Amino acid sequence: MNRLILAVAVLSTTTATIAIAAPKTMEPANKNAPDYVRCVKLQATGSLVSRQKECHTNAEWKAISEAGNRAVREAPTPTASGGYTPQ
Repeated sequence: MNRLILAVAVLSTTTATIAIAAPKTMEPANKNAPDYVRCVKLQATGSLVSRQKECHTNAEWKAISEAGNRAVREAPTPTASGGYTPQ
């Protein structure tokens, strides 16, 4: 019986030591890397409480942003006479 208690005590001490001494193998992800996935919660259209989660890589978020900027730059602008001038 004493041997069993001693064996359990030794095993529990060894496992705790191994768990504490084990180095972390995962390094923190580079949040600026193009393939890092970033998620954003967006408010759903027509709702005050509902939110939608949208996840893309940094490269995809950059492309989405550039497409939106391009669309605004290419939109027709109003003129002083009330008409629109295409860009």
